Amino acid sequence: MIFEVRKMNFIRKIFENKFDDCVRKQLRRFSKGKFENRALVYISKKSKGASIKTSFEFANELVSEAAKKLNGKTLVRGAILSTRELELPFKTEIKRFQQVKRYFFEEQLNGEEILKLQEKYPETIFMLSFSSSDFSLRIKTDMPTSGKPSKKIKGDKGDGEKTGKIAKPGYCFFNISDPELVKDLAFDSDNNFKTFYASHDFFIMDIILPKNIKNFVEARELAKRKVKIIRKLDIDGRKIVKEKEFEA
Repeated sequence: MIFEVRKMNFIRKIFENKFDDCVRKQLRRFSKGKFENRALVYISKKSKGASIKTSFEFANELVSEAAKKLNGKTLVRGAILSTRELELPFKTEIKRFQQVKRYFFEEQLNGEEILKLQEKYPETIFMLSFSSSDFSLRIKTDMPTSGKPSKKIKGDKGDGEKTGKIAKPGYCFFNISDPELVKDLAFDSDNNFKTFYASHDFFIMDIILPKNIKNFVEARELAKRKVKIIRKLDIDGRKIVKEKEFEA
């Protein structure tokens, strides 16, 4: 099976004005307000490849990229997080918190099977860990950060850790030899760096609900948001700040 090659980084899509379902799904988590230190990325280049750490927002995309690189089956551990009932083709242990369920499992899967599950359940979060000779991916199974607005910098359990005034990503860990993934995550750098750090403050200025739709779930999915993002970079100690306003 040949998988479609696509850009992985939803932040890059926003800055390139490509507002697809992936972008809208990320924005759907937010109410009105300010949300600090989201979509964290830290990259440290090695002699061969790179070590990548991110916050939970990139979990699905990292799983997808890793699955595309698999040859044959490998042991996959972790959980799938969902607010809906899932019908999975293997044994799971379900842990519930309010309306959210985490389906824990350990199973031999190939890349195609993982990608088909992601296609079948696009609204879930895949918190999976697996590896091959070319990469190793580890994602925590803690509950991700809530979508509540923040007023000051905070470290989030299972996501960002507060160290001074810099929130460090601590949810997804990806060691990889593929330079294209590094280029995509650090899309607005010249790629000639040793370390790269990005954090984002989301300002949700307004939520525009569709007219004549009374179903709450449908209205929520079709709602548009007026957003400003402040992208803060630290590239080998050189600090850069960028802003982007859009509606999606």
